[in-house]
Amino acid sequence: MKIQNTTTNEKCVFWKLKKDNLLLNYYQLRRFLTLQGFGQFTTYKLRTGSKQLFRKDSGVLKHHDANTIKTWLREWVQSISQSDLDEGGSLALSNRTGFQQIEKYEILEVLQKMSPTNLNNLVLKDLPTYSTEGFNDTTKLKLFEDTKEECHIRFNNGVVSITKDEIKFVPYSQVKLEGAVWESSIINHTIEVNNHSGLFEKFCDLSMQRRIKESENDWIEEFDHNEESLSQLNAFKCSYGYLVHTFNRADLSKAILFIDAESDLGRKEGRNGKSLVMRSIERYKDTCIQDGQRFQNTNSNGRFQFANVTLDTKFILINDLKKDFRLDSLFNMITDDIEIEKKKENKFVIPQSRKPKLGLTTNYVLGLSDTSEKARLHIVEFGSYWNQCEKSGEKPSDKKHLGKLLFTNFNSNDWNDFYNYGFRCVQLFLKNGLVKPMTSEYETKQLRVVVEGTDGTGEVFDWMNNWIKTTRLENEYHLNKGISLELLYENFSEENQNAVEPLGKWTRKLFDEALFRLCDGKQEYEYNAHRSHKGRSKSQRRFQVKHDNLVKDHIVITTKFDNDWSKLYRKNDLDYFANLK
Repeated sequence: MKIQNTTTNEKCVFWKLKKDNLLLNYYQLRRFLTLQGFGQFTTYKLRTGSKQLFRKDSGVLKHHDANTIKTWLREWVQSISQSDLDEGGSLALSNRTGFQQIEKYEILEVLQKMSPTNLNNLVLKDLPTYSTEGFNDTTKLKLFEDTKEECHIRFNNGVVSITKDEIKFVPYSQVKLEGAVWESSIINHTIEVNNHSGLFEKFCDLSMQRRIKESENDWIEEFDHNEESLSQLNAFKCSYGYLVHTFNRADLSKAILFIDAESDLGRKEGRNGKSLVMRSIERYKDTCIQDGQRFQNTNSNGRFQFANVTLDTKFILINDLKKDFRLDSLFNMITDDIEIEKKKENKFVIPQSRKPKLGLTTNYVLGLSDTSEKARLHIVEFGSYWNQCEKSGEKPSDKKHLGKLLFTNFNSNDWNDFYNYGFRCVQLFLKNGLVKPMTSEYETKQLRVVVEGTDGTGEVFDWMNNWIKTTRLENEYHLNKGISLELLYENFSEENQNAVEPLGKWTRKLFDEALFRLCDGKQEYEYNAHRSHKGRSKSQRRFQVKHDNLVKDHIVITTKFDNDWSKLYRKNDLDYFANLK
């Protein structure tokens, strides 16, 4: 890697004698630190914006603060020879009267007495400021970054360069790209590119398998791949490659959500490997992990919940989301710049192009209410292989499964296989992008949550859906003026007496709102389509009809299969309903 080294071995006297008292020379100290590669990094256009202290050491950017810089200075002084301070030495102190003898311990003593606050206010705030964008009053700092077409993963012995056509290892001596890298981006491993299938790949493959048959011998025989699981596996590989790749663009930015295929409304599943797989991304890049059970849905309550995020953080994982999690609380984080607030520190911004990728896991079915929410997510469903493994009293490390603990018991070859699997996932992503898996039942489960809420049973959703597919058509409520919401609610109440007041919660208002959410969430359903020119909301789609001097709300629900029904109805083919999905 051809990286310019801005540090220097130039020795600089940053101390002075005044009336026999040894003092620090703040101007010279600032100059010395500048020569040693120290500076301030900003992501704000305004010159008054927040700045982060760092040192560029042989092209590697290392985070610092006043305390660590004070420690670095003390270690530097300890490293110099006393002979450098003696008369004729490179650090000898002299004035108009001639040579002034200084002992090394005296400099250390002065440094020790200087508080980090004073060091920051008197010296560090005046260090040169850098930015990747070249803002006014800053020096442009070039970073060695991924591009849309290429991914670079740095190891101790070189860089692995990945494109859609090639995976190759390049020693640092042969890397021609110029630019600095954050210290955390260098993986502490000596890599060797191979095409081996390792334990982690096996774990991921089994994670996607479904129970597709019965066996009286061993539960393992019940699991295998089918068309749906293979589709999910392909979607998973692309999503994993997306997370490893650091390039970010607003129109391509999504949160990756790992969920359980067998979770359903009112029932959660877990222990299927999704958290372990998602957390493995931290083996590639600096990661901030948040507890999803404690995550605040509103910014006002969670001001500091990303306080551990730094400028070189490249992945944020919110693990084990609560069932009432609201995706809209993360909208800005997914598509815009990220503003990070830390306690007792200034805010700083990570621009959209360099912000961390976002991963989510949950054991629940999350209700996504509209298209904008769905567009911001890439969902991958995990199977129940590892869940069944635990239920059977077995462990992944058992010989019949993997034979060893993932990561904990890895040798060098295992690590090579792990990273190479990631390389291939990146390549798949660069070839195909984020591939959406085939439609599954999970979308229907999500809509159930949207319609009934997280405490629902699914019964109301099923009744509404069945009414739309059968009764609505049989009574031709899809034509002309449809049906009054009052009459529809009466029909629902007669058939679901335990669900409505006083025994249940389903009031007329709740029912009406839920029905609209169902239609809004189903692409093939239209709620009062003749009012679509007014807008998409329930109030904008309101349709009123006069009955005996009374005005009542009506609905006309139409679907994409209504024409087919009309043709079949004329043939008196009532089996049509049985074929509807």
